[in-house]
Amino acid sequence: MEASRDRTMRQILKSRTNQHALFSSTMTLVLGIMGSAVLVVSAAFSATGIICGFFLMSLVAIVNAYTSDLLIRQCQKTGTTDYDTLTYAVGGPIWRFISQVGIVVLLLGTLIGGIIQVGEGFGYGLDIVSSPPGWLVNGSGRMIMVFCTIAIVAPLCLPENLTSLDKAGVGGFVLVCFLTIWIMVQCCIRGFPAIPDGFPIAGFGPGTNGVVNSISSFGFAFYIQPIMLPMLIEMPNGKDGARILSWAVRFTILGAAFVTYGLMGFFSAAWFGQDTEGNILENNLGKKEVQAFLNISIALYIALSLPPVLFPTRQVLDAWLPGRKDRRPLLRKVFLITFILCIMLLVALLAPGNSGKTLIVTAATGVLIASYFVPVVNHYFLYFGWARCILTVGPVPPAPLDACSLQR
Repeated sequence: MEASRDRTMRQILKSRTNQHALFSSTMTLVLGIMGSAVLVVSAAFSATGIICGFFLMSLVAIVNAYTSDLLIRQCQKTGTTDYDTLTYAVGGPIWRFISQVGIVVLLLGTLIGGIIQVGEGFGYGLDIVSSPPGWLVNGSGRMIMVFCTIAIVAPLCLPENLTSLDKAGVGGFVLVCFLTIWIMVQCCIRGFPAIPDGFPIAGFGPGTNGVVNSISSFGFAFYIQPIMLPMLIEMPNGKDGARILSWAVRFTILGAAFVTYGLMGFFSAAWFGQDTEGNILENNLGKKEVQAFLNISIALYIALSLPPVLFPTRQVLDAWLPGRKDRRPLLRKVFLITFILCIMLLVALLAPGNSGKTLIVTAATGVLIASYFVPVVNHYFLYFGWARCILTVGPVPPAPLDACSLQR
């Protein structure tokens, strides 16, 4: 254990297994973190101004990277590998239930908002290049939501490991990069039209509601904690695995997501200014063929991004579902996946066209609990020795991974 602790990342990554673990976890996290969020950050920049937008985005990104690292270290201290067992180890059943509610609100809201965006994106793209039948695209594309859930989302929810979605993450990231580059090129060709028209570079846009919504949007755009923790058990054993996952989080939040959001937000705001829509694809992005391709391809990407969100949701509901978990585990898993997807579809079909509101409300509630409140409270409980598992950190030498008694 001591030798593992002293190893640098360069030494850790000499192993091909560790290299693959870093790549797979990074691409899976990229797939989970961007998803629906990639479409809302542009409106956040339009409401805050460019400099203030970058400041708020940087602050939220750094805080999320830090709290993610806190959670990984807390799992090392308590010998746990997910939110459920970690919060039980720290605060007992009541604290675990509070965190579970926050995660369910956050992730179900993400799933509902995401599938609505899938229906809207596919429907709008088809409308541009053809005249699709009304039954297919009416109600923000209700039938498209159902088809994509059955054909794309459900099959990708079946694998046991989150990191098996890394190839979907690579394909989805390519689509997001194409959208970002297209917006950058078109904005440059047009000469940054919004800036000469008075768009604020170093100040807030008119009103305060947009600023508040922007903070919620940035919080939603960078949350990764509930998706990250279940991946800890898929990493190599010991401290090496924890460090690999920690670096994967940094590459995702401070690298891929920050750069993508920053470029898309800046160039979108400089192009459309205060006319930037809550979903950037609702703006006129140029040629209709390209607009159609962007809508359909990003809708496909959002569909691919939903399985990583459903995985931790299933973990929480599995803890609530009575019965022995080792009896007919496949049937239990299929039942939970079907149950979650049915709830997602039911709400989306009853309230089409409200993806933006759904995501903002989700960000203002679930993100606050799961990404900020739980990691910080856990830290102080462990630091002051108040944790249920009777651990302390700080000046006390690190305990072995099995030091916590998790008897129930």
